[in-house]
Amino acid sequence: MEMNQINLKIDRGYNSDRERSDKFEPLLKKIIGETFLVNDPQRDMHQATDLLILTAKPLTFACRVRTYEQYLRPGYKHQFTIRSRRPSGEKTEIDKIIEGFGDYFLYGFSNPKNDGSGLIQWFIGDLRVFRRELIRKGLDKLGKELPNQDGSSYFYVFEIRDFPKDFLKKIKVEE
Repeated sequence: MEMNQINLKIDRGYNSDRERSDKFEPLLKKIIGETFLVNDPQRDMHQATDLLILTAKPLTFACRVRTYEQYLRPGYKHQFTIRSRRPSGEKTEIDKIIEGFGDYFLYGFSNPKNDGSGLIQWFIGDLRVFRRELIRKGLDKLGKELPNQDGSSYFYVFEIRDFPKDFLKKIKVEE
């Protein structure tokens, strides 16, 4: 296969993934803001501070939204997946997380519209805790690698319950 054909395949896969995820970006920003922005009545009364982010460095987030149809599949709502391999050999999300990139992971399932207007369930996980558990247990003992149904990549599947409580920063299930 020629290099141009490989690059075209990479671009299609990434661009397709990116196009779908971009629909959810405003909603993901809202969830992150509501989780990490806090109000402080004492500072408001004495220092003209209405909202506060308590951090000494920028926070970075890995985000993944799965479809509503995936949410309905047995067992899926208690799992999360992270892409582990692409046929192109390009670096994947699991590689980047293992290398230390990302502070938190926002993972959710779309509402039935699948249009970016809402998530039926989501959680924010602490990637420092995720990496700690990878070191303790090992990737293959913590998760299971499976091919994507369309053959475009492989994912590790993880069970939320296999992680300690400090992994979950926040979780929300819509009624």
